[in-house]
Amino acid sequence: MKLCLISSYYPPHIGGVERYVYNLSRELAAHGHDITVVTSNSEGLKTYEVNEEVRVYRFPCYNIAKNRFPFLKKNNEFKRMFDNLAKENFDAIILNQRFYRITKLAITLSIETKTPLHLIEHVTGHFTIHNKVLDYLGHIYEHRITAYLKKYVSKAFGVSIACIRWLEHFGIEGKEVIPNGISMNEGIDSSINIRAMYGMSDSSKVVCHAGRLVEEKGILIMIEAFFQLLAKGHDVYLIISGDGPLLKQIIRLKNDRIIATGNLPHEKIMSIISQSDCVVIPSFYPEGLPTLILESGYCKTPVIATEMGGASEVIDNNVNGIVLEPKSIKHLINAISLILMNEYRAKEMGDNLHKKIMSQYTWDKIAHKLIENI
Repeated sequence: MKLCLISSYYPPHIGGVERYVYNLSRELAAHGHDITVVTSNSEGLKTYEVNEEVRVYRFPCYNIAKNRFPFLKKNNEFKRMFDNLAKENFDAIILNQRFYRITKLAITLSIETKTPLHLIEHVTGHFTIHNKVLDYLGHIYEHRITAYLKKYVSKAFGVSIACIRWLEHFGIEGKEVIPNGISMNEGIDSSINIRAMYGMSDSSKVVCHAGRLVEEKGILIMIEAFFQLLAKGHDVYLIISGDGPLLKQIIRLKNDRIIATGNLPHEKIMSIISQSDCVVIPSFYPEGLPTLILESGYCKTPVIATEMGGASEVIDNNVNGIVLEPKSIKHLINAISLILMNEYRAKEMGDNLHKKIMSQYTWDKIAHKLIENI
């Protein structure tokens, strides 16, 4: 099949949707499908490139709200790129996420080329920038653009059951779950020894988190819980990988037990996860299905996650991880303590999570499922 996957953001921009589209596009191409990705040029890169048999169109844009909401520039370059794109004879156009401005490009492309437009939903709540006025206006905008999109969507999917339920909020019926995934052979940088690198003893425990460092991901809550663990006498380190508005604030803490790595190659992040005693996902953001859960499962590392989005669809509480209510420092401290102080229980949870991820959430299975449903 010849498919066009559209996403407002795409690597090297960091985020769950970006990695979803990146990995899915490559898996589809590896299965012999002809794949084009359309995105915004949020990072100022080449407007067109071919990478691992995937063609990538990066449309010119303005970056709004600290590079969290790109507006496409309707200039001559945009017109030239769109005209070239419209000459492609796609079998389907697949839009990832509804509320970005690139949605209108997807609709226009579908109309002009008479190509079916499908939607994959990645969140379970309204987009927010933590400003009451702007969030209110944003909710109005989201409903309006989704109502417009609804007229043209042929099929809708979600990365979790929770995402499909969220689509019902807009009167859209989700057909199937097309979840996040993991490769059968994820790269792990074996040259890294995090204990040696950061001067930890062999008996020290390591808690880690990776992702975009924004408030709604629960980063500050996790740090507060970590300080209380230190106060209780735990010999533990917290490694936080990723970039975002909170990175400078974390660095300013100047605590040698909190290690902020900034952006790292995926292989290095996987190495940190594999050598950690547990992964914490303290989000109160309307998650779809956090990729970090899947990556942790691949590494057999137990996960503590809040019950946002599809987390509880993957994690069976106290069987292959721990699921908590969001914003509860007390429960987070208790969960981390449980895993750090019971190695047998932690290993059992990690092994159980690995079995579930590798049996249900590999990109090979997900690519097949998508093709079967479109």
